[in-house]
Amino acid sequence: MTRLAIFAHWHSHDRPTAGTLRYLRELRSCVDSLWLVSTSPIASGALDGLVDRVHVVDNLGRDFAMWASVLEDALSADIDELVLANSSMVFVGGLPRLFERMHRADVDFWGVTRAPLPLPHLQSYWLVFRRACLRHPAFLRFWRSVLPHADRTATIAAYEVTLTRWLEQNGLRSSEAFPSEVLLANVRWPRPIKSLAARNPSIYLGLELLDAGAPFIKKEIFRPRLGEQLGLRHEIAARVIATRASGVLARHGVDLDSA
Repeated sequence: MTRLAIFAHWHSHDRPTAGTLRYLRELRSCVDSLWLVSTSPIASGALDGLVDRVHVVDNLGRDFAMWASVLEDALSADIDELVLANSSMVFVGGLPRLFERMHRADVDFWGVTRAPLPLPHLQSYWLVFRRACLRHPAFLRFWRSVLPHADRTATIAAYEVTLTRWLEQNGLRSSEAFPSEVLLANVRWPRPIKSLAARNPSIYLGLELLDAGAPFIKKEIFRPRLGEQLGLRHEIAARVIATRASGVLARHGVDLDSA
């Protein structure tokens, strides 16, 4: 089986962070070819031969436009599996376990988590498409429709939220590695906070994901004032998760400042 990964990277500096390099090294060990699409010119030698191709693009359209900019080239290769990932995660480690977890899943594409709103969809920080999906005309049709929206919310609404439904409507089957209902079974939070968790499992179930074996956690969890921007209940949840997650990452030897 031939597996290609495309990693969408955005950063203001010309060198990837130590955390991104750690992520790329482990990802490289799991794939046959690794392409980097970045919004910043990468300094010569910064990647130490980790990637096979580097593409520098304008910082528009977030990860979807970045992936779309090289996707037709990727599909021209005879690959069996395509991994789409991005630099929005704090990497802990364990990608081989993730691939093994989903190896026997009888699906055409999969992700790590699925959010229910506004439509049920696989969250786009990690997506894997198998051969049946890659060869389906609906897959390429979707990517040819991607435009470089300047607004993050518009990109999410137009592409992340709709991709799963579009592919499923065309007969392709999906799954997530860590279903929210399983993660929620072990959450002991006040009901108002627990009711928020399934809305965005990559954030509000971030710790449970790490405990279950996920190899990364959202950087957004540690963003100052994240919860306050979203409302009081979100603020309480965000503070609880960020405080606990910082301790977990420290035990894994992960430095947030270099993530």
